[in-house]
Amino acid sequence: MGATSCNFYSVAEVSDGFLVTGMKVDGSNLPYSVHLDAYGDVIEVHEFEYEGYLPNLYESALQWTPQGELINVGHMFDSSEVFQSVIYWFDETGDTLRTRRDYSDIVLNDIEVYADQGWYTPRDLTQDDEGNLYELSQWGWPFGVVRKRDSDGELLWTFEFEFDEAASELEIHNISFYDGKLYFNTKLLYWWDPPTSFFYILDAENGEVILEMELVEWAMDQHRQIFPLDNSYIVAGRLNHPEGFGSAPAVYELSSEGEIVWERIFGDIDTSFDRYCEEILKVSESEYVCACNTYDSEPIEEIYGLNNQTVSISRFTEDGEEIWSREYIGFHRVFDRHAVHSFIQTSDGGFAFCGVSQDWNEEDPDFISPPVQGWLVKLDEFGCLEPGCQFLDIEQLSLDSDGSLKVYPNPSNGSFSLEFNSQSVLNSSEILITDLSGRTVHQEMISAGQSTLQIQHLSSGLYQVHWIADGILIDSEQVVVQ
Repeated sequence: MGATSCNFYSVAEVSDGFLVTGMKVDGSNLPYSVHLDAYGDVIEVHEFEYEGYLPNLYESALQWTPQGELINVGHMFDSSEVFQSVIYWFDETGDTLRTRRDYSDIVLNDIEVYADQGWYTPRDLTQDDEGNLYELSQWGWPFGVVRKRDSDGELLWTFEFEFDEAASELEIHNISFYDGKLYFNTKLLYWWDPPTSFFYILDAENGEVILEMELVEWAMDQHRQIFPLDNSYIVAGRLNHPEGFGSAPAVYELSSEGEIVWERIFGDIDTSFDRYCEEILKVSESEYVCACNTYDSEPIEEIYGLNNQTVSISRFTEDGEEIWSREYIGFHRVFDRHAVHSFIQTSDGGFAFCGVSQDWNEEDPDFISPPVQGWLVKLDEFGCLEPGCQFLDIEQLSLDSDGSLKVYPNPSNGSFSLEFNSQSVLNSSEILITDLSGRTVHQEMISAGQSTLQIQHLSSGLYQVHWIADGILIDSEQVVVQ
């Protein structure tokens, strides 16, 4: 499912499909929620607007509360850029039940920071079994804070990040709650020195620090999520190239002393690409799935420095062994920059992720408002857009697969017509057919202009027809041979 002039930031599964929250990119910048059915068709859209203020939903996670409501946290600002945090409670259709604005001043390291002296960006939100909320936020570039609130949004305690005056920027991303503890990390950037990362564990009851550990291996950064094991931690992030640009998504097991027990690097650390784990899920007692973004090193627009981007997902064991990996790309796409923002496991064992695609006009240096498309992608438990991709020796899947291939009449005696809804059939295109067990029963190269498929030699039954071009799975269709 895609929507133009929209940015999709977060997704949650609801009883009849999905709820997505995001922000319009049409000049209004209004936040909104989109209620979709299980097939990605829009049921209804809600926009939020407050007199004198412009609300925004950023990166924080949309999630269910123990009370059966959906909650998200964002920020608001007016024309003078006075920023405030705001908590939204939704029903499962995306209708706003109530909100809470935070007008209070906060104190960071004995420095008074008021709402009119900087901007405030919530980065993530988690909660405990009682519905208490834990908000991880950034206040300007150099400050960060964790706030605990009760289920009504009342502030209970605040934890402030240590401030290093030499740092140029603070990066924070995800916070997790497990067994009465909060897990998150920070990263301080410097103008001339390597960045410094810190791993924190807080007591969720009172906000006291249980562990503050500096991760001295500076090449390992962008830690997005942390999962505790018995005497160690699973940490997702990236590994940087030692000579500058370039990195690869990485998952580590760290000992309680911060030593690397094992590391799993997804792909090579190539200076042509900058890749990192955007979000990681624990999907069983011993397995994890991470969603990764990839930039290439050639900027689309030199003025703005933006890069091409794809999305990949990898499943692996707690020992770091890869189970499967998929890369999702646009095929003959209009948009050339893709970014996943939110990644969830669904009730059927599969996955859903949402994000945004942008198209940059390289010919016009004054082009500062690119076409934007928000999208939601539903996958099965194997990371497939179409059933059966786990049986193919293919890791790249097209995001534009829906309707690319039509096979008819269906059912048939084995003589089918082919219709390719694409600009062209590439030179290295092929049709591959598998039975329900995943066994390949027919394979042939196809050429531009080919319009028939003759498989009368196959036994009666159900088959999956896969269209593969240049090593990319473009689309699949199930057919019946009578």
